[in-house]
Amino acid sequence: MKKLQDILTDKEKDKLLSIPNKRYPTGLRNYCIMKLQAETGMRISECIGKENKAEGGIRLRDIDLTTGELKIRNGKGGKDRIVWLKESILEPLRKWKAIRPNSQTDLFFTTLKGGKISNRYAREMIKRYIKRANIKKDIHNHSLRHTFATNFYNQTKDLRVLQKIIGHTNLKSTEIYTHISSDDVKQAMLSA
Repeated sequence: MKKLQDILTDKEKDKLLSIPNKRYPTGLRNYCIMKLQAETGMRISECIGKENKAEGGIRLRDIDLTTGELKIRNGKGGKDRIVWLKESILEPLRKWKAIRPNSQTDLFFTTLKGGKISNRYAREMIKRYIKRANIKKDIHNHSLRHTFATNFYNQTKDLRVLQKIIGHTNLKSTEIYTHISSDDVKQAMLSA
């Protein structure tokens, strides 16, 4: 059996998201990237683009900051999908768009000079914030996707909707999020 990835508790997720200083452009941008992953299950490449390629990444035209519709283009396997954003992420995204540097690229998230954010930067960013949040788990960008998917399934028990949200072709791939938590086992055994 494949080892389950570490995921964040709600308290740990809140702690992690409290670390970036949103008064500064990089802090606001990094907060938005992590919050998007944690609230939509997006892959990091779907947020910032694929390493050394012009594809992937959120484009200015892909996000409607009024309705909350976000088109994820060229996800894994070249698939497109739509997710819906809550107001709690829309407001910081509006602030980022207002201060986003002028750029030759139409990527929504850019460096402060208007260039593409590297995947290496994204990996180091999350490691830095995890360390500052004093979270003692093996957490990386993809862990935010797993945290979202696990929480969504635990709240809804709707595997088909989750499959569509996270862009899996095969339902079997989505079933990894159906693992039962220790708290669920404890609750079931003590109430039986």
